[in-house]
Amino acid sequence: MRKLTAINFLDMFIASALAILVPMLLLARNVSVSDIGLVLSALPLVFLFARLLFAAIADQAGFRNFFIIDWLTQVASVLIYLLAASPIGFLFGKVSEGVRSSAFWAVNRTAIFYYAEGREVRAATRLAVIRTAGAALGTALAGAVAAFFGLQYGLIFLLGAALLQGLPTLTMKPYPNPRFSVRKTVSLILPFGKGKAFWLTALTMSLYSLATYSIFYLIAPVYMRLDLRMGYDAIGYAIAAYYLLSTLATWASMRFRIPFGRLAVLQSLLYASGCVLIAFTHASFFVPLFLLLALGDGLSSMFFEAVIAKETKGKPTVSTDIGFLHIPYRVAEFFSVIFAGFVFQYLGYGVVFILSAACFAAYSFLCWRLLAK
Repeated sequence: MRKLTAINFLDMFIASALAILVPMLLLARNVSVSDIGLVLSALPLVFLFARLLFAAIADQAGFRNFFIIDWLTQVASVLIYLLAASPIGFLFGKVSEGVRSSAFWAVNRTAIFYYAEGREVRAATRLAVIRTAGAALGTALAGAVAAFFGLQYGLIFLLGAALLQGLPTLTMKPYPNPRFSVRKTVSLILPFGKGKAFWLTALTMSLYSLATYSIFYLIAPVYMRLDLRMGYDAIGYAIAAYYLLSTLATWASMRFRIPFGRLAVLQSLLYASGCVLIAFTHASFFVPLFLLLALGDGLSSMFFEAVIAKETKGKPTVSTDIGFLHIPYRVAEFFSVIFAGFVFQYLGYGVVFILSAACFAAYSFLCWRLLAK
């Protein structure tokens, strides 16, 4: 479990830092916000197809090889960004990141369930906290390096971290008795017999994606850079503070065992009210209100892991089932980041935040209903 914890920490340390540095690099090259949205949409599009295939193979052959793919494509993504000279180059980088993310998420929860049988939800939530802490540290350090030495040096710093990720990855024990069949793989990726509750869970997860993805990975960092004129280090610190507050909120939901009904109301009030206030108040309040969103987002982590565990744990096809659950989620990411880029450029950021508030409230309610059954 220690090696899995290290992989989770380093993976998010690097991926979250890239999520900030890549839009900043594109802005520095005078790429429009709508075009940045198109570049960023490549990751969820690749993820949509690759994850399910990887998951179907992993349910037969085990998870270790996919953590190796995750590590290799992590290194490749940073190298591509270092060499990219145009938006097309960055697009290829996002494709590589899509493969990386697909490999990681195809097997990460499967590995957690394997190592933490009987305590799946708490173990998954604990590693969510570890990933969020890694993301906070990664964005803060990458932002500081970029501010003092330049964006390219921020990427070089992340390349070193990516190479370090190979240590826990390559020393993981192989999965016992792996077996692979093309026929079995094809049968696993056919979406039949999942049931109404399964697809309602998938739809619920997609609402979380609509509420958070475009704000966190496009709108907030771009707005802080273009409109608030914040430096790379300040943006990194703001994003890191978001991660830290989110981590504290997730820990509090575990520590105090907040009932799901109260949790749904509390997280909705925090996140949705923050979005509405951002849309209608002065820009000077943006950062503190953005951090208010972190509290609602962090509280929702327990919900997210709980609904996934309820639908998948104990099943022989857990990796594939989790992959199917994420299909609407990734479709929502793909369209939301494109939509948000155009809305931000032509209508302003307030519209995006209002829609996000509605989606998050609906997500919270549906999670509560699913877990109450």
